[in-house]
Amino acid sequence: MSVPMKYPNSFELSSNTLNEYMNIVSPARDSYLHSATGTAGTGPDKVYGAVLCRGDTAPGTDCASRLIQILDTAINNSDSTSCSTQKSITLFQDEYQAQITISDQDFISSFSNAPDCIVRANLNPPPVSDTDSEQFDYLVSTLMIKLTDTMASKTARYLTGQGWLTETRQTVYWLVQCTEDMPKQHCQDCLNGIIANRTQMVGHGQLGGAILGLRCSLWYQTDVQFFTGKPMFSIKEATGNFSSENKLGQGGFGTVYKGLLPGGLEVAVKRLAACSVQGLLEFKNEIQLIAKLQHKNLVKLLGCCIQGDQEKMLVYEYMQNKSLDFFIFGMFSIKFCPLYKIEQLNWPICLHIIDGIAQGIVYLHKHSRLCVVHRDLKASNILLDHDMTPKISDFGIARIFSSNMTEENTTRIVGTQYAWKLWKTGEWRQLVCCHIGSEHQEIERYIQVALLCLQDSAEDRPVMDHVLTMLSSENVNLPKPKQPAYFYVRCSEPEISSCDISITITLPRYYLSTKFKLFEYGKLRIAAHEEP
Repeated sequence: MSVPMKYPNSFELSSNTLNEYMNIVSPARDSYLHSATGTAGTGPDKVYGAVLCRGDTAPGTDCASRLIQILDTAINNSDSTSCSTQKSITLFQDEYQAQITISDQDFISSFSNAPDCIVRANLNPPPVSDTDSEQFDYLVSTLMIKLTDTMASKTARYLTGQGWLTETRQTVYWLVQCTEDMPKQHCQDCLNGIIANRTQMVGHGQLGGAILGLRCSLWYQTDVQFFTGKPMFSIKEATGNFSSENKLGQGGFGTVYKGLLPGGLEVAVKRLAACSVQGLLEFKNEIQLIAKLQHKNLVKLLGCCIQGDQEKMLVYEYMQNKSLDFFIFGMFSIKFCPLYKIEQLNWPICLHIIDGIAQGIVYLHKHSRLCVVHRDLKASNILLDHDMTPKISDFGIARIFSSNMTEENTTRIVGTQYAWKLWKTGEWRQLVCCHIGSEHQEIERYIQVALLCLQDSAEDRPVMDHVLTMLSSENVNLPKPKQPAYFYVRCSEPEISSCDISITITLPRYYLSTKFKLFEYGKLRIAAHEEP
């Protein structure tokens, strides 16, 4: 809801008054609260204010920063989301997670929810059917009253809850809240007044809504559960305080731990390095991207946690078989990849993994709402679930392309000439770690398709949907691959040599990035993954 602002004559929103209104915001920051009340100015210019951040968001400094953002936006943008009367104004943050009210009338001492400024937000249209709406409204109101009675006794003055509605076969989530300075009875009366008038304000049979007053508010919805605890404490407890026993791996931007949430759900927690500025940017990008991407071959993001400037984490679904690099590059290390794991990597499973990765990339490039280039696709970012289904992870450095862009130059690609040399000499079987049976022609075709993707000229390299067609159809005539893109090799040590190999490639629509070390033991060559 966005309505034109009408500022009272007795005060104004400007850069000159921002510091004065900070007197209203600062108690929430300094006392680590979700709400605060106060005054600004003197004499005829005195105004009264109340601030409120939604109870399931972080209090204190985080709440204050939201409120400052609201004021700053209001000063610089006349289209800010607001609700105003002649003598007062209420400003809301996007998605109504924080609000600030300023008035020339003293509404603080009376604990009043007036001046009336109720925002209605239908969160889950359309409503239930007419035949069910009356029963639905009755159940919602009854459960809200019970929640209010419990919440009014809490110091924090907010409470979340949920209830199962048999008639609609849906779970409805609630959040009720008062400013923290309100006495218990005033808080109950304020919320009961909103509940009594809920259907008139939101409408009958609505599956979701929000009624936001100056002193008390309520939310209910069916699609998103309100947060019910302290995120940092929950994640610490789930991971055994990030114990080494629960460590799954470590990358350039942090460490991944296994966690067990209450209720038995296993998760993977990606904890960014506190000192990594680049990691912070990657964290923000990943949240924005993964929230918009849904596919069976993409890892599912379950949640995230940001606490101050030090802790930034992503919580994923847990993959029982870790990542592909444990099977490929770790196969000569019994610690990481036992022999029975190597035996699992037969050709049908390899085929299943290759197809899943290709399906996921095609979705990112063509079928998602955004055109996404991963830019860090490597074996350690291919996670494997209990039945070895691959799921692409780590979208932190991915780019979003507009729908009318077909290619983009990339600058950080590395790879190996080893495969090309074996292909040219007819020794491609040395590239395969699994047993080669009657499928040798199919395996050879897959290697040929992979080499087509590494050709020097961008015009020669196929786009991903064509790659998927070539992989899935034996009737497609494959051209002979040309020499891969430019590479640089530097070797050292005569007996056990370590070769750093890198390739710079301009790719249409997609980006591949891998770094290897080749270790030579006589005639045996091992390609071992190395983090960039």
